[in-house]
Amino acid sequence: MKTHLFHKLKNYSADWQIGVFAVALVAVARFLGAFTSVEWAIFDNFLRLRPEEPRDEEIVLVGIDARDIQKVGTYPIPDRILAQLVSRIYEYDPAVVGLGIFRDTPIGEGRNELIQLLKQHQNFIVIEKLLLPPIPAPSEAPPSQVGFDDYLIDSDGMVRRSFLGLSPSGKVSDFKFSFSIRLAEAYLKRKHHLALENSIRDPWRMRFGSVEIPYLQPGNPQKDSPLKLDGLQSFLNFRPSSVRGYSSQELGRLQVFLNYRNSKTFSTITFSDVLDPNFDLERIRNKVVIIGAIDPGGAKLVNTASVRDSVISTELRVKPILGIEYHAHAVSQIIRAVEDNRPFLVTWNYIWDYVWLVFWGCIGILVGYLTGSSLKSAVIMLMPAGILMAIAYFSLTYFGWWLPITPSLTVLIISGASYATSTLYQRDRALKERIDERQQTIEQTFNLIHNGPLQTLASILRGLKENSISQDLLIKKLEGLNQEIRGVSEYLHNEYLTDEESFYLGNGLKLDLKHPIHELFFEVYDQTLERDLKGFQTLKVRIRDFQPIDPAFLTTETKRELCRFLEEALCNVGKHAINATRLTVMGVWHNHCYSLSVADNGIGKMRSHLQGKGTEHSVELARKLKGKFIRESTTERGIKCELTWPLP
Repeated sequence: MKTHLFHKLKNYSADWQIGVFAVALVAVARFLGAFTSVEWAIFDNFLRLRPEEPRDEEIVLVGIDARDIQKVGTYPIPDRILAQLVSRIYEYDPAVVGLGIFRDTPIGEGRNELIQLLKQHQNFIVIEKLLLPPIPAPSEAPPSQVGFDDYLIDSDGMVRRSFLGLSPSGKVSDFKFSFSIRLAEAYLKRKHHLALENSIRDPWRMRFGSVEIPYLQPGNPQKDSPLKLDGLQSFLNFRPSSVRGYSSQELGRLQVFLNYRNSKTFSTITFSDVLDPNFDLERIRNKVVIIGAIDPGGAKLVNTASVRDSVISTELRVKPILGIEYHAHAVSQIIRAVEDNRPFLVTWNYIWDYVWLVFWGCIGILVGYLTGSSLKSAVIMLMPAGILMAIAYFSLTYFGWWLPITPSLTVLIISGASYATSTLYQRDRALKERIDERQQTIEQTFNLIHNGPLQTLASILRGLKENSISQDLLIKKLEGLNQEIRGVSEYLHNEYLTDEESFYLGNGLKLDLKHPIHELFFEVYDQTLERDLKGFQTLKVRIRDFQPIDPAFLTTETKRELCRFLEEALCNVGKHAINATRLTVMGVWHNHCYSLSVADNGIGKMRSHLQGKGTEHSVELARKLKGKFIRESTTERGIKCELTWPLP
């Protein structure tokens, strides 16, 4: 019989298994990308809810709108007019000028003037497009003055990343830098004399001075092929993994999360303003100047949900921003990191993501354990959930760490709720087990009293009615009854309080249940037949045989129940078998089943319909053993009780 301590340990173990299973389930779901869309949405909201930042005055946008096109009278803008625009800008000595308009082929007259400006100013950067469909830069442009204009679109249509560089063919010789890197490089070289270099610790990482640009990587690149910014050796062989829902294939290019500025849009002047000789352009001196279309009808638009405000919309949560505005955010991210220590957005190694997940799962399990109630757990869970959201928000806002919120919050709630629910279930089950245990105790105590003191009392009463008992014999039997009652008390103490592996016969004798079952059957047989019961007094022939059973097939409780069955069946013979002369008790194997039977040849009037507690116990025991119990008359007008159950 199990102790209360064992029950508690077993129930706690089951509770913890439920919580651990919940953590494992969420971890698998996270690995399969089930939380990606929600995680992106929370990421966008956190960026948009950050405190407003001041406008980055180091970047100026020169926009071409519908009125400018009407003044020019043609679109695209001819090369000569673009050359005039750029020449006018350079009169005010900008740090770098980026032309965000494709010029792969001549447009109108003035091509030579535009090319001459490229040769004259090394800080004049033009764009190209590398990904399909490709659009080349002007063939006359030096490679160091060309940056590609491509950007990365997530599966939900939003843009959250920007390129640092890529090789469209995968060859080292084709590696090229993005438009934003070229602009930032020219600005920082002019203002702070900082060149674009390799990181000392990681040859794959770019840096300006002591500020390194973290790139998204699903694994470690091969050590024998470092990226050289001056010669551009080979690039990017990643081992499979995933970062915030991006596959290894998606991360197979040099890219970074784009930390959009949460501020009013960048300073913008129009094409016409620049060409107006009376317009003061001092604001562009030593600044980054990006030229491009700003008319929503003809400009390139980039979808984002991370910006609170933009040139185009101030109301919609998902706002398309201008292509040149997107490049301004990408350039500003690098410049502000160098000048103001504004953080880049980074993530943990994916291993730490799962450590973080397990940590919050354990918090949920702990809350569920301490509350032990689904309702209380749900209410109290709001506190660690709020702490998790606060940690994630402040980490992203002030340190640039993008922590996995959705899977952590999910595992926190599920593990806590499942543990609390499991705890309630285990408590209900434990209560039911205790009730069943008490019921079993009552039944076995009744059997013990029934087979012991009640049999002795029945014998005394029968003798008194028949006047066949002397006073001395009566006193002797009463003393025996007293001992049997005391034996019941000792039995209850030893068997249920100390969990002793023993069996107490009705006459107070104790049997060690560690012995083989066939030996116990012999002891039960011998001790029971020594009792002073009328049915035993007329027996002349006694046949008994008990074949062994492998101990592996019997628990201690089963042994106790079988011994109780045999004692009960023998006591029934002693009480009811009138003038019985033959008793056959057998325990034998037959067709992979074991049969334990007790048969007599006594008359026993009205015995065929008796259905007492002993019979109920026998039927219940047969059900537990998945066998059967029969109680029938024999050819000699006796009674046979037989319990049969299967064994390997």
